[in-house]
Amino acid sequence: MNDDPIELDADTASADWTKQGWDLPPYLSKEFFDTMGPDFDLEHFKTLPVYLHAVDAGLIHDDEWVDDCCSLVETTKPKASKGNIIIHHHKD
Repeated sequence: MNDDPIELDADTASADWTKQGWDLPPYLSKEFFDTMGPDFDLEHFKTLPVYLHAVDAGLIHDDEWVDDCCSLVETTKPKASKGNIIIHHHKD
């Protein structure tokens, strides 16, 4: 018989209690830092599931917020493969 204790949600990647959606202001914006408060530790934040999920979802790339500056557009040119995707970067 196995006497090891059962550890629910031991793996944070599949835990149902971890924050996976991004409902914060854009990453590194003034509003983001205002929301985080005076004792905010950015390096620690980068280790949290909310940051890691945002990176995996493509909201943050190379530690920069890209959700509101890029869009994926499907195109038919060139026809090298089906469903080509081009990333358009919007400059202000």
